[in-house]
Amino acid sequence: MFFGKEFNRKASESRLVKAAKNNDIKTVRSLLQSGTDVNAKDRDGNTALMSAAHYSYTDIALLLLAHNADVNARNNDGSTALILSAFNRNTDIASALLARGADVNAQNNDGYTALILAACNDVKTLAKLFVDKGAQVNAKNAAGDTALMLAAACGYIDTAQMLLDSKANVHAQNKGGKSVFWFAQQSNKADMIATIARAMNGAAAPKTPKNGGPK
Repeated sequence: MFFGKEFNRKASESRLVKAAKNNDIKTVRSLLQSGTDVNAKDRDGNTALMSAAHYSYTDIALLLLAHNADVNARNNDGSTALILSAFNRNTDIASALLARGADVNAQNNDGYTALILAACNDVKTLAKLFVDKGAQVNAKNAAGDTALMLAAACGYIDTAQMLLDSKANVHAQNKGGKSVFWFAQQSNKADMIATIARAMNGAAAPKTPKNGGPK
């Protein structure tokens, strides 16, 4: 008797993640109303909220959040719903997750934060949102790459400039000893190379004393 109940419970929980993945909001709502655990996971450790974030199903994500879905749950890759929303460029879901207390500095198993992924995907508004919410602008992934390095490598000039304006370390190096300037060179874009060069020179230049000062 107990085995039967346990089987039915797990079956309904598996259906919740599947329904979210299939953008089936009617089934998601029905399962939640019947008492299905909102934080149930599939074999990959994904919750329904993670699936909604991954596939950018905003309405389902908001419904799950309204039922107190865990915003900081992690899947087998160490990713949270916020990290998945950043990977898929969804500002609306990211904003909703942050409003519910999502950890903006969470890192997955490869060390990627939501900010690093937003920079990789050239979503300046999303990257700025994370910075404004306290993201560590100089956080590094497992290879030691920062958001600025990856934005520079791809030639994402607006995102890179926003990161520089937010005090990103233009002199940082990754674990292989590659600098931000080296990454900029990989973009083969003159404006990106010039932007990083100016930032490096500006950071290294001494401040001019007030009132002229000693020469």
